[in-house]
Amino acid sequence: MNPREFHRLADVLAHGKGPAEFRSAISRGYYAVYLVAVEILAGMGWRISEGPAGHADVQRFLSNCGDPVIERIGSDLSDFRRTRNLADYQPGDKAVEVRAKSLFYVRMAGAMIQALDACREEPRRSAIIAGINPTSASFSPDLAPQYTLQPPSGALPADSAVRRKAP
Repeated sequence: MNPREFHRLADVLAHGKGPAEFRSAISRGYYAVYLVAVEILAGMGWRISEGPAGHADVQRFLSNCGDPVIERIGSDLSDFRRTRNLADYQPGDKAVEVRAKSLFYVRMAGAMIQALDACREEPRRSAIIAGINPTSASFSPDLAPQYTLQPPSGALPADSAVRRKAP
């Protein structure tokens, strides 16, 4: 499935008539961006954890890639996820039941997807791959790409959360 379809659905829902549609628009908008980011990072050779840890992986990679626009998306994606969690899991929070808020997040998702899609082209793609520095303080040693660092034998378990595929 093309994750951009979630964005199209989010746009329809954001123009809906009530709280369920507005909440769902925020949720689908977030997942559209998240899944596009996973797709792009995977296309660059990075593996993203499944489940909740994958959200942190994506934010960490984007926030530390050396490209200011994409780093901002990584930061904004963290805030977007918090709002998505409110929309999905906090039925008493009425702030996410406002059409203007859902429209804002759907438009933001569209801009994020457009910026992420621009990362597929060279030389920006290579610059982002090189910019993701696994040795920065925000990266855990067990998330380091195997070909960038040569950790001691056994330092990267077979089920390590995020690894660079061997070229």
